[in-house]
Amino acid sequence: MRLLIVVLIVLVIAIPLSLLLLSGGTVLKLDPPVAAIGNQTPVQVRIENPHGVRRITGVIEQGGSRYSAKHFRWANNRRRPCMTAKHG
Repeated sequence: MRLLIVVLIVLVIAIPLSLLLLSGGTVLKLDPPVAAIGNQTPVQVRIENPHGVRRITGVIEQGGSRYSAKHFRWANNRRRPCMTAKHG
């Protein structure tokens, strides 16, 4: 009986831990690279994640301050190959 409880505890810990350690992160690519941002600067971002993307939030940092640029949200977890937004 104790062996069964130990095995169940190990499985409960090992399964989420293995999912956390084996999952990959999201890769962002700016195409073309942005040197400066002005009024209505188009920024094209390619997002790559094998599990899909649910939410994207764009933030611009300047002089130690953070400014929210764009916020995209989808109801499902489908892949979005490319997003374009105008910032400024």
